[in-house]
Amino acid sequence: MPKRVAAFFYNRLTGLRDFLSLKLTGAYPRPFYVHVEINNTCNLDCVMCPRDRLTRRLTLMDSGLFRSVIRQLAGMGVPSVSLFLFGDPLCHPRLAELVAFARENGIAPEINTNAMVLTEERGRELLDAGLKTIIFSVDGVTPEVFAEVRRGGDLERVRANILRFLDLADRHRPRPTTVIQYAVSKLNEHEVDGFRAFWEGRVDRLNFTRVTEYAGIEGLKTYEYKTQERRPCPDTWSKMVILADGTVTTCCLDLNGELGMGDAA
Repeated sequence: MPKRVAAFFYNRLTGLRDFLSLKLTGAYPRPFYVHVEINNTCNLDCVMCPRDRLTRRLTLMDSGLFRSVIRQLAGMGVPSVSLFLFGDPLCHPRLAELVAFARENGIAPEINTNAMVLTEERGRELLDAGLKTIIFSVDGVTPEVFAEVRRGGDLERVRANILRFLDLADRHRPRPTTVIQYAVSKLNEHEVDGFRAFWEGRVDRLNFTRVTEYAGIEGLKTYEYKTQERRPCPDTWSKMVILADGTVTTCCLDLNGELGMGDAA
């Protein structure tokens, strides 16, 4: 049996075991979703991103470390990984190789990108590598609003890149899941309907999120928390984050690894 097929069935069986464990004990025996930050470099300066407070060294994850991490996660039965966190994965020159390695080990790889450098060649490489899910972050409908939110970005270029990739994906088997994401803020909330009208039906899912206000980043939210409605984040019990230098942390918002609880290196 090919390695990829064997790994697929192994992960499905461990997934069933995890589900039964959750029902019986209320806890997962392993994370079912892991952020593996393959790079913390980016080509944009988005207004809601805290990257200007990043004190970690800008780097790509060492290829040996990445392979070790994927093998460890596969051995644990982790079904999927997100190959991004505080950077755009398309800024990694060997992204397709990393996607293929995860897939070969039975793990479904996902990326989230601004699509600025999603050329036709790179799109084909990702499809052939076995990318499971791709999320496009597009936070505007008009060039003016888009430029205000995604500073350094070009809306027409992004749209063209995404539409070309969607056409390639529709003709590729297996076809990845495609998602368009819109981070709603006070800068772009008036364009939500226009965003929906343009993208609905072109992708598998539209995903609307609320901007997160990191320490020192204020004034973008479209709502206010009420103290009595605050709840602990459930991701602590089901997800894990591995930063580009190998630091293991509990939270996907831990910009500088201050909550580090281990080292995957």
